Amino acid sequence: MAMTYLTDIDTTSGADTFYVGMISTQANFVVVDGYIAEIVAGRDSEATLLARSQAITAAIAALTVGTGCPVSADDTTPGYLDGKLLAGEGVDFTVGSPAANETLTISGEDASATNKGIVELATTAECQTGTDTERAVTPAGAKASAQTFAKYTGVWGMNTSRDAGDVTNDINTTAGRCWSDDLANEIILATEITKRIDAAWGAGDDQGGLDTGSVANSTWYYLYAIYNPTTGVSDAIITATYGNPTMPSGYTKKRLIGFIWRDGAATNRAFGHIGNWWWWDVASEDWDDATFGQTATAKVMQVPLGVRVLCHFRATGYDASGAFSITFSSGDGSDQGSVNILSGPGGQLYGGAGAYDVGYHQCITDTSGQIKVDSDETSLRCAAYTIGWEYQR
Repeated sequence: MAMTYLTDIDTTSGADTFYVGMISTQANFVVVDGYIAEIVAGRDSEATLLARSQAITAAIAALTVGTGCPVSADDTTPGYLDGKLLAGEGVDFTVGSPAANETLTISGEDASATNKGIVELATTAECQTGTDTERAVTPAGAKASAQTFAKYTGVWGMNTSRDAGDVTNDINTTAGRCWSDDLANEIILATEITKRIDAAWGAGDDQGGLDTGSVANSTWYYLYAIYNPTTGVSDAIITATYGNPTMPSGYTKKRLIGFIWRDGAATNRAFGHIGNWWWWDVASEDWDDATFGQTATAKVMQVPLGVRVLCHFRATGYDASGAFSITFSSGDGSDQGSVNILSGPGGQLYGGAGAYDVGYHQCITDTSGQIKVDSDETSLRCAAYTIGWEYQR
């Protein structure tokens, strides 16, 4: 029901004068609701009966014609609020029809790049998808988005090394984090963890690390970060089976983080490791062959098996009888054929008769750790020494 507020604007005479429509916190006012009037503030003792009667008559007349009402009584003349409210930045309002019972609807405009207004918050799923252009991102949504896209950026920390307490058998993994290889769970090592290659796996630091069987010599081993989704516990495990370690009960998530070469002397070979780069403490000769010809020859480098890596190596070439050229290519690549430095694709090593050439080289291996070696001569000598390798964890 509409209400009209009447303000006493003459407080000096016995008969009060009222103004329809103005409201002031300092004024004395009468509230008219239907046909009942009540003086609710201040000087009601000074208001005469005539003044009250006049106020009621004026209020009823105002309601009848729609003047000073929130909305017009006849739906054609602007009411008080309709005449005073203005649409501002980010705000809209509309006056309803009689069917809507003379309602005044105030609504916020949608925000855009050029308009202030109401904006909807993006859900976690929308933040993770990263394609919505209309919703606002909360700090929690930003975190969810960052975690989603971080799954594709590799491993933080988790560098590996031989443990100083037992360089023969123990492997350290520094604190770090990564996502499981199925991108389902984050694996977090809050502190460094040490696992023993010569003992069966046990949970926690300074415990056994081997997934099954007994440790063997002259064998590549693979170090995995593992995770138990039920308990939320992360750990590490060592296996001779690339890609498929025998997982402890409850641990169903994994990610490859390191490599170990168990040499013929029953010792973990000394190495260094930071990020995606591994290197041998001391480079040793991988092969020395005096029977190279113009057909590609596959040669095994001292790098992990089962994965393709970028092998870094030094090589030397020599031909006693004449000038030579040697080239190195991926183990998965095709035969380079003649590599004459003038007519072929060119070589990484070349020299004259009786001369040596030595260089630093890089080449992608196949999963058997092999590269291919080609020459433009029917017989020459070449040797190689693996320095280290790169692998995108």
